[in-house]
Formats: sequence, structure tokens, C-alpha cells
Amino acid sequence: MATDYAVMLPSLERLRDAAALLAPAGLRVGLETWLAGNAVMKRSFRGCAVIAGLIERNMPGQRKSGRQATFSSDILYDTLLKYDPDHVLMQITREEARKGLVDFDRIEEMLARCAGRLDHKELEGLAPVAAPLFLEMGRVPVQGAAEEQLLAAETARLMEASGLNKIVIAPVR
Repeated sequence: MATDYAVMLPSLERLRDAAALLAPAGLRVGLETWLAGNAVMKRSFRGCAVIAGLIERNMPGQRKSGRQATFSSDILYDTLLKYDPDHVLMQITREEARKGLVDFDRIEEMLARCAGRLDHKELEGLAPVAAPLFLEMGRVPVQGAAEEQLLAAETARLMEASGLNKIVIAPVR
């Protein structure tokens, strides 16, 4: 999560190297992964698909509802993402998202200017510029290895609270 003044990276472990998290190559991969499942990306794809003639807003003699147009473009988007992620329409959609939605080229330029000059400080309290980020907590889902780690910790806590962690099951002979 980010604002114009702060970046918040929730983690289950203490951050050791902030510069590694802001490496442009890793950020680009992360951005593309995040955008791939984002509704904004699907909307960008819909615009590209209409221009390319893959989907039509108007059928001859009848008008498609917005819901039908979304459904058709979403199916195309999901299919291309799964089976042909390098399709020319997907490339155009990613480029539109990078320039129009996020302006990733500008972010890369800023990171190049700041290379080697990032300071990571652990604060004792909340910095005022970071306060708006805490309003977004819980809106971004936990996924991947962090999700598994949280589930394992919660399972262990529940097993201990219920006393089930003390039960020993003897092997059957």
C-alpha cells in the first residue's frame, strides 16, 4: 500500500533489507502480478478488445447490456492470461496499465535517482505521513506463503488452547 509520502509493506517477519524490496525488476514482476487479477486491468483490456474488434458494444439490431459486455471481455481476458499471457492484446493492456494506471516508468526513474540512498528506519511510533495507510489495513488480502504461515500459527494456537496438542496417538499394530 502506498500514498504520495509513504509505503507500507505488511509482513509477518521483520524487514531486514528495504532496498531489495524496491528493486525495479522485482517491483515490475509484483506490479504485473497484482495488475493481472485486478478489475482495473480487466477494464483496460475491455477497451483494447473493443478497439481491436474482439468484442462489440452493439450487436446488429440489439444492444448488449453492460453486464454482457463485461462478461465477454472478462472471459477473453482470463483465457488469454491463462493460456497466452504474451498475446499482443495482453501486451498492450499491460503497457496501458503501466503508463495510464500506475506510470511505472516514472517509478523506475525515481528509484534509479534514489539508488543507494534509501534509508530504512524502524520507528517507535506511527509516522504522521503513514497514518492514511493504516486505514487501508485489511483491504489487501494475505496470499501465498504468508497465508500458509498465518494458518499454521492459528492452527497451533487453537490446538494448544483446546489441549489437543497433548494427545498422543499410539500406532496400531
